[in-house]
Amino acid sequence: MRRDHLSQGFTIIEILVAIVLLGIVIIITAQPLINSLRLSATSENTLSGTQEAQDVLERARALVVADYGTPQADLNNMVKPSTSTILCQDVAPDLTISATCADTTGDTPFLRRLTVTTTVVSQAPVVLSLDVRP
Repeated sequence: MRRDHLSQGFTIIEILVAIVLLGIVIIITAQPLINSLRLSATSENTLSGTQEAQDVLERARALVVADYGTPQADLNNMVKPSTSTILCQDVAPDLTISATCADTTGDTPFLRRLTVTTTVVSQAPVVLSLDVRP
């Protein structure tokens, strides 16, 4: 009995070419997926840092509003994550900015600027500012 040449199946060369083509297609489609996962992780870290900074900024604002004359001591004692720092500055009517919030007993500053900086893993820090008036 003689078998027909067309019914013998694929040759080894055809199988190798198919495997190479499949590998190329997988590599081409996997690269955007990997980049998307990296971008998603970066966005998640930024969002987490922003939420942390917003939380610290809102708590600092509440302290400054409650004690506008002497907020620096309250801000220094405020519990905050180790990745966040708070800077409080006085802003004069001519918009000159002091280095820190001065404790005042009668002459209240025009406004106080709160700046929270939160470090984010492998990224630029998140910086949020808020101006508070008496």
